Amino acid sequence: MAESWTGGNPFLGTNNPYLQGQIDSAMGDITRNYNLAVKPNTETAMASSGSFGNSGLQQLQSEQQRQLAQTLGNTANNMRMADYNQQQNVYQWDQDFDRQVFNDGVSQNQQNLSNYMGLM
Repeated sequence: MAESWTGGNPFLGTNNPYLQGQIDSAMGDITRNYNLAVKPNTETAMASSGSFGNSGLQQLQSEQQRQLAQTLGNTANNMRMADYNQQQNVYQWDQDFDRQVFNDGVSQNQQNLSNYMGLM
């Protein structure tokens, strides 16, 4: 249900129903890239050098996995923050629009009163 300040806009002030799907899609792309490019390249390098069990290469893999987790977290956080900022901008626009409509109405009423008084 929309908050009272939304003026009937069902998406203003509520969770964006499409945001989670977009986050999931972006995270899927990032994870797919890791699984299809980064991880196989590292494993190929380990196999070609005959260094399975090498602690240096295991440390490299651990760092790549840490970076993957950090990238996923940052991506979700950045997308949610962008949505939050957009909600704030929409709220501000809504407030300014309502103020402008009110001021236009007052101005038109003043002009109509002035015209009426001129006719009398």
